[in-house]
Amino acid sequence: MWEIISGICCVLGLLITIIVNIVAMIRFSTKQEVALDSLGKAFTGFKDDIKNTISDFKQDVDNKIKDVKEDFKEHLGRVEKKQDKHNNVIERTFALEKVQSVQEEQIKVINHRVHDLEIKEDQWKFL
Repeated sequence: MWEIISGICCVLGLLITIIVNIVAMIRFSTKQEVALDSLGKAFTGFKDDIKNTISDFKQDVDNKIKDVKEDFKEHLGRVEKKQDKHNNVIERTFALEKVQSVQEEQIKVINHRVHDLEIKEDQWKFL
């Protein structure tokens, strides 16, 4: 962000410098043609400076965008790996909970059988 502001300030500085020079040339020039010729050269130079500044700025922005894309891809890859590990843990936990549910049901059935057997044993004792 500061580089953008710096580039804009640089361009504005060049513009102000050129305008001051133009005003000084016109004010102190005795010949109008010389002033107009100098004015044309100044604007041509300014135009070239602006083109170069914009071109450099565009190149810097393109490079930074490329770097950010690469960093984002790397970060996204790491996040995807972590997400895969998390999903794997969730799947395993779900499978274990299923097995645990079945085992709890089996334990209940076994307890009922044991209880029934204990009742039958008590009945045989009385006979």
